[in-house]
Amino acid sequence: MAPTVWLCIPTYNGDRFLAEALASAIAQTHRPDRILVADDGSSDRTLPLVERYRSLSPVPFMVMPGPQRGMVANWNFCLRQAVAGGADYIKFLFQDDVLAPNCLAEMVALAETDSQIGLVCSRRHLLGENLSPQWDWLRDLQQNWGPVTGGAGGPGTLFLAPAWLRPPTTKLANRRRFCCGRRPVADRGGI
Repeated sequence: MAPTVWLCIPTYNGDRFLAEALASAIAQTHRPDRILVADDGSSDRTLPLVERYRSLSPVPFMVMPGPQRGMVANWNFCLRQAVAGGADYIKFLFQDDVLAPNCLAEMVALAETDSQIGLVCSRRHLLGENLSPQWDWLRDLQQNWGPVTGGAGGPGTLFLAPAWLRPPTTKLANRRRFCCGRRPVADRGGI
């Protein structure tokens, strides 16, 4: 049986970039089983924009407007919803990001090759001509990336591995195998 994939999009006043993110979510060659947009109390045109894309989406699309929880609390809200909904894989898509059309297909295919894989990461490309110089270090970020393995203490010390401490990548997490300590992150209540 094919794994269940949820694409979680936490939002807050994201109408400036959100259309591109939503279009890239809908255009995946490996369609997610569900797209979840969890809004964190936006006061701009985020929710009407989300509703427009929801009406165009061939994928079941859940929109959950909410009170302002804060950024990380909204991420954790997404995780809880995806876990409760039976997601095998959870991919975050942030409102100012876009996914290549084959992103989910490649990440899920790799994750499915080995039952010990709990987290899949990929390279990212920065878009935009007007990035301020303070962000130049992000342009070729992936040049120093390699496999991340647990520290000397095994998987529970993954976050101590030097490669994990490098700047972030895009990630797909298997909620049953991505561990922090002895239990999967989603089962611990979140990030």
